Amino acid sequence: MDMFVTCEFMLCLCSFQIYQTSNLHQSVYFCNWFDESQPFKTSLSIIQCRTNRPFIILAGKTVPVTLKSFIKCLQAAFSYFNLLRALSHT
Repeated sequence: MDMFVTCEFMLCLCSFQIYQTSNLHQSVYFCNWFDESQPFKTSLSIIQCRTNRPFIILAGKTVPVTLKSFIKCLQAAFSYFNLLRALSHT
């Protein structure tokens, strides 16, 4: 059971990271970039261009992992875990 809690925590942490990357473009824009040096502004401009594209993680280099599909995978894993736990206690 302890291993499952650790894996659950790691999966939730990954889903949080996926969610946070969707707000990166706005966060970069709203920082106080106008008071910074020219190299900093250039770096922010590059970051803006790179974060303009959606962040997509591929499972097996074929299937895109979105937050919605990741949540469905967690729900299925938890259901299978509960089923196996219920069967092992009978």
